[in-house]
Amino acid sequence: LTTHLNEHYANCICDVCGKSFINSKRLIVHKRTHENGTYPCTACGKVLKTKTSQSNHMESAHSKRVIKCQICFKPMKHYNDRIKHMSEVHDITHKFKCPFCDRVYNIKHYLATHVRQTHG
Repeated sequence: LTTHLNEHYANCICDVCGKSFINSKRLIVHKRTHENGTYPCTACGKVLKTKTSQSNHMESAHSKRVIKCQICFKPMKHYNDRIKHMSEVHDITHKFKCPFCDRVYNIKHYLATHVRQTHG
């Protein structure tokens, strides 16, 4: 598969590790994973490689925000965790069908990403 992608996307190959990407934006985001950590967490001191990973870390590790299950009130930190919990524990799923193909997603954001990347 990598060889196939390299043939079609030869201009979007990481010069550090050789991974190929379908566009330059994804390559730029990927290349940040090779940077040295320069973004320390102000709460715990953990050093992260990118500003985005620092923000994500702050939100997931140190946020006081709590999302609760509407049925059993179990607390969770992330919306997607609640969706997964509702599906696995309470057998309640939300279905988001792609208007362009037969793909179905349990999380609306995943459908939006699919539509943008596949049909956009």
